[in-house]
Amino acid sequence: MPIILWSAFGVFSQLAFVRLFSTTAGETTYYGNAFFIIAIFALSCGFFTRKLARFYCLIPLALLLNYAMVRWLGTYNLLQQLPGEFQWVSVANLSPKEANFDLQLAVLLLCTVLVPVMVLIGAKQGAHMVSGNYQKQGYVLMAVGGILGALVFTLQNQFLPSQWVLFLIWTGGFLVILWREQQLVPDRRGLAVALVSAAGLLAMGWSFSSQHDWSPYQRIDVVENQANATKNLFTNGFYISTIHLLGADALHQDPMWILHTTPFQSVQPGDRVLVLGSGGGTADVREAIYHGAGSITAVEIDPEFIALGTKYDPDRSYLKPQVTTRVNDARRFLNTSQEKFDFIYMPFLDSQTNASNQSRFRL
Repeated sequence: MPIILWSAFGVFSQLAFVRLFSTTAGETTYYGNAFFIIAIFALSCGFFTRKLARFYCLIPLALLLNYAMVRWLGTYNLLQQLPGEFQWVSVANLSPKEANFDLQLAVLLLCTVLVPVMVLIGAKQGAHMVSGNYQKQGYVLMAVGGILGALVFTLQNQFLPSQWVLFLIWTGGFLVILWREQQLVPDRRGLAVALVSAAGLLAMGWSFSSQHDWSPYQRIDVVENQANATKNLFTNGFYISTIHLLGADALHQDPMWILHTTPFQSVQPGDRVLVLGSGGGTADVREAIYHGAGSITAVEIDPEFIALGTKYDPDRSYLKPQVTTRVNDARRFLNTSQEKFDFIYMPFLDSQTNASNQSRFRL
């Protein structure tokens, strides 16, 4: 039914906007709730403005302009030195410290440009609600569509998380709806605008998506530092972790490496070791192996970090027989696991539950 398709497209779009903004203009990551609320409110307003429904063919054009805006904002450093905010980036000294575009203004612009898309989607939902004379069952059908849209987004985000696939599903879903709508009321000019805009959106998405790695949570950039023999990992533009390209024996010749190795001097041969937030694995999992741990359980929430660590670690620590990787949130693992360990190492973990979601400091 059309109302199910439009509801699914609406919920998918709400979630897709949050993903799109956070991965393209990374400093806006912590405003996801604001984007989501504005999207819901705009869709609700559109639901009561059925006269706008005839302009639904402009949705791909609005998405294209939206993406041009977020790509433009992504070229700026939006960091602001507010108390308690983004402290890790400042300490790491791997990103520019001064903002050259106002972060709050960027958030306002992004909230503004998503409104036309959601209003038009809501207008089509409302039009089909009235034309179908659905009564109460119409809301049930919209709920079914909403669940379907959330399911599609979740599956895409988990298994095919690149921005290119996001756009492919986003535009593909609209084109399916467009084909259905054009059967009812043909509009050649609207069809042409929609198709050209969709093609432009996919082309822009491919050009950006192909330059980065993608995980279910974020955009990942791998930046090599030849002087230090490392690859630095940036998530949505923020420095987050380092993969060391020298083997364990070579690193232990560096006097500064004692900062990493000191905790693991407590590991006894045969100990069961748990590493929470193992990242690329070259500064903790590898140290546990080096000091004779009998078994190592490495918990890392982002599977792409494990894949990159496996790819670049010369010692291939994650592939050692005594190492078991668990793709899981550290807190969830601790709450659900019945395993016992002799040594638990917790390097740098984010806590966006126990700390403000405006804080970027590391615990």
